Amino acid sequence: MQRFIICQKILDPRLDYEVSLFNDKKPLYVVQRDSLGISTNILSLRETIEGSILLILKSNFMFKDCLLLKATGGECGRIHFEGSLQKQFQLNFEGEEYHGQGGLWAWRFEGFNAKKEVLFVIQRRPSFKLRFELNLKDGLPFAPLILTTIAISHRYYK
Repeated sequence: MQRFIICQKILDPRLDYEVSLFNDKKPLYVVQRDSLGISTNILSLRETIEGSILLILKSNFMFKDCLLLKATGGECGRIHFEGSLQKQFQLNFEGEEYHGQGGLWAWRFEGFNAKKEVLFVIQRRPSFKLRFELNLKDGLPFAPLILTTIAISHRYYK
C-alpha cells in the first residue's frame, strides 16, 4: 500500500501542490500551474519545480473533462466527472479503467476496477489549506491518481 499526502501551497505563485509520502514532510513531487484560464487549465506533475514533467493534466474550466498527457504531449488518459449529487468520476489511463465514487460532500472517494475491487481511496483531511490523503494498492500508477486528486480539489473545493 502506497500512501501520499497532497497539500495545497497557498503563497507560492509557481506552485499549486506538494506531494509527499504519508509520514514524511519532504516533498517528492510538485504540481505546478502552467496555465489557469477561463477555458483551459493546464497543471503538470513534476519531480521538482524545475524538474522533469511526469504527467500533465489539461482540463476545461469546470474540471469536468480532463486529459492526461505525457511530457511529450501525447494523450495517455482521461478523467470524466459525472454531474450528479453522488460525486463520481471515471479514470481511463493506458487502457485501464477505474471508477471513483464519493459522498454528497466529496470528502472521501473510493476507486474501483471493473471487478468492483477497491484499489484506491482519496480522502480530504481537515486543514486550513486543501489537504488530501491518497492510499493506493501497490502496482497502481501513482501519477494519474495524484492528478485525479488535484482535479477533485479544483472541481469541488475551489
